Amino acid sequence: MKKKIQVGVISCSHMARRHMASVVDNSDTELAMVCDLNEEAVKKAVELFKVPKSCTDYREMLADNNIDLVIICTPDQTHKIMTLAALQAGKHV
Repeated sequence: MKKKIQVGVISCSHMARRHMASVVDNSDTELAMVCDLNEEAVKKAVELFKVPKSCTDYREMLADNNIDLVIICTPDQTHKIMTLAALQAGKHV
């Protein structure tokens, strides 16, 4: 059996939750971690999607060696810095 792609989602916004649902529905991926500055939003996503790991600092997610791919659903002005950091951490974006 092949290993599922371990996905982390940065943001727990409405749009991010739609991405989370797609990850959960894909048999090749597993929603492994979620991240948001808002702790209540993180708790809601963890409960809704039964996510095993969460954080409030995206750098913690990027430092996790188990995360293969990140989906960035933050405001546009943060995409560049987060994408570059994710690529430098060896993550697919």
